Amino acid sequence: MNCILSFDIGGTFVKWGIINKSKIIIDDKFSTPQKSLDEFLKEISKIIRRCESKYSLDGLAFSLPGTMNTKMGYIVHGGSLRYFDGINMKEVINRKFNMKCSIQNDARSAAMAELTLGSLQNIDDALVCVLGTGFGGAIINDRKILHGTNLYAGEFSMIVENIDNKKQFLGNLLSVPALVKRAGIVLGINEFSGEELIELVKKGDGRVLPLFDEYLERFVNALISLQFIFAPEKIAIGGGISNSDYFVERVIDKYNDFFSNMPIKVNIKHAQVTKCRFGSEANLLGAYLNYCE
Repeated sequence: MNCILSFDIGGTFVKWGIINKSKIIIDDKFSTPQKSLDEFLKEISKIIRRCESKYSLDGLAFSLPGTMNTKMGYIVHGGSLRYFDGINMKEVINRKFNMKCSIQNDARSAAMAELTLGSLQNIDDALVCVLGTGFGGAIINDRKILHGTNLYAGEFSMIVENIDNKKQFLGNLLSVPALVKRAGIVLGINEFSGEELIELVKKGDGRVLPLFDEYLERFVNALISLQFIFAPEKIAIGGGISNSDYFVERVIDKYNDFFSNMPIKVNIKHAQVTKCRFGSEANLLGAYLNYCE
C-alpha cells in the first residue's frame, strides 16, 4: 500500500501526518477552521497538494469528534464542529479530491492504535479517555470497540454532572482549552498554553492551582464512576495533556488513593490507569489503522 494522509481533527487544531506501514513519516498541524465545511476543505486541499508532490497517496484517513457511521462514512453529529453534521464524508472527499477516505471517531481512533500497537495490547476490556476540546471515550469489550445501537457508546462528553444546569456536561467541564483559557484570565495573559499551565502547577503557583485541582478531581471522579460501570482491566488516557507525565502521575495517584481509602472496606481490584502509548499521535495512527481495515 502507498502512504496514507491521516488527519486528527480537534476543536482547536487539525493534526496531520503521512503514515506508511504504521510509521508516521512527517506530521504537522494547523488551526481548525471554525466557520464552514468549505473552509475546512480548502485547508485539506493545501495539505494534499503539499504532500502529493513528495509522496504517493493511497487515500485520506480522518479521526474526528462526534457520532458517525464509519462504514457508510456518514457523520450524524460533528461534536464541537457542527458543519460536519449530516454529511457523508466519503462522498464529499471523493467528489472534491477523487480520493478514497475513511472516518472514525477520535476516541475510537485512539483506542484502535492502543489496542493494536500500544498500551492495550493483550487487554480484553478497557476504556480510553481522551481529553481535548471535550471528553472523548471508547469502550472496549472482549477486544472489540463498542458503538452501541445508536452509535453513542463512549460519548463521555454528554455525561451530566448537574441536571439543573445544562452547561454541566463533562465535555464542557473537562475541556482542556477551556481550562487553559480560565487560567489565562486569572493570570491576565491572552496567549497561554497547556504546557505553560502545567509548569506553573508544578511550581505550586497559587493563582492556577485551584483551577487545576478542581479539574483533576472532576476527571478522577469521572474515572472512578466509569470504573464501577464498566469494570475494565485498564484505562488509557489520551489527548495532548497526556503528553505531560506530571498530569498522568497526578491522575494515577489520586485514582489509586480513592481505592486505598474507600469508606466501604471491600477488596476491589480496580483498573490500572495508564497513558496512551502514542499520546497525542494515537488519533492519527488509529485513523490510519481504521483505513487499513
